[in-house]
Amino acid sequence: MGGLSSYAVFAQSSFFQYIGLLSMFSCFDYIANAITDTVTIANFISPLITKNSHLFFASFIEIWFNYRAYVPSIIPLFGLALTIAFKEFRFLVQMEPFLKQQQIQAVFKQIRSAFPHFPLQRLVFYCWLAALQLSLCNFLTLILVVYYAKVEHDLNLKNKTLENIGVADGDFKGFLGLPVLDGRHVPQNIAFYGYNLGLVCGVGFGLQGYFIYKFGLFLIFLSVFHLLEYYTLALSQPVTLESFLINHSREYHIAMGSACVEYFVELYLFPSMKQWSFTNIGVITIILSQALRSSAMIHAKSNFTHQIEFEKKETHVLVTDGIYKYFRHPSYTGFFYWGLSMQLLLANPVSFGLYWLALFKFFKERIEVEEQALDQFFDKYKAYKKTAGVYIPGIN
Repeated sequence: MGGLSSYAVFAQSSFFQYIGLLSMFSCFDYIANAITDTVTIANFISPLITKNSHLFFASFIEIWFNYRAYVPSIIPLFGLALTIAFKEFRFLVQMEPFLKQQQIQAVFKQIRSAFPHFPLQRLVFYCWLAALQLSLCNFLTLILVVYYAKVEHDLNLKNKTLENIGVADGDFKGFLGLPVLDGRHVPQNIAFYGYNLGLVCGVGFGLQGYFIYKFGLFLIFLSVFHLLEYYTLALSQPVTLESFLINHSREYHIAMGSACVEYFVELYLFPSMKQWSFTNIGVITIILSQALRSSAMIHAKSNFTHQIEFEKKETHVLVTDGIYKYFRHPSYTGFFYWGLSMQLLLANPVSFGLYWLALFKFFKERIEVEEQALDQFFDKYKAYKKTAGVYIPGIN
């Protein structure tokens, strides 16, 4: 969903922009619902099949008339900006019971004083839906949205409907004092991590039509790597937010950041260098390296962990079949060549050399420590080492 949301910014097609913006709406609603209630996969689509489903259907139908081709481009761009802004504001409204910031509460109070009989969530929802129609140049559906908003307001006014606002107890240590991005392994945080990785992936796909398309591929492969780290572990064992490996280490962040800096500096100084065709080999080796690492993690099941185990568990077994029949540490081998291939793709000669040195040092030390533990855990490990290699130059 994150990928579809970010791709909506690049999409030339009204249909893909519509799908992307709906994905953004659904995901943020899921996160908000996960904070206050128990959620399932169905919660991703439930906001779209409520009593306003006919408005979404009308939007979908009017898209195909393609009015956007006949209006100034500033109109859909303005509508797109408003759609994103109202979506973020609606999320804050949904989080109102948890918000302690007086400035935000003051804004909510002012809006409610102007529309005392219109629940703020519904008001902002109609504003978001109207902005969505403007971004798509669906002018007939826009009029329909305004009409339904007025009907609902008049009905609430007649019934003298007032909004009840609850207040959540306790202090929360997440973003803006909310129970999100607070380090807990709960649905809203899992969805937020996955959504933002999807956003990065979507930006990568959006860049494929531009001269920095290789940087777009870099973003795609980077987001897929972190998503697979979590997913492959979750198939066989309990996981945490750390399983995404986004907060791998300070050195990892520096390495990825410096690779991006080198790419854009060299792109400015030597633009033709970034178009070298042989660097496309990096795409193939990235895919193969990722496949090697992910297949190893899946095959090892609960015997694979991101941290070295120094105490043998009852369920701990030595895996020597499958991919492990040929590779002693296939996940390490895969990551080693994945990191180098990412720099090959970007045509980053400096980062390629530094990555080689850093990864070699890291895995040489890690494998030596890990194999000392494995020698103690399993009597047959020494014999196994003679039949399966590491396949990283200088490490055996």
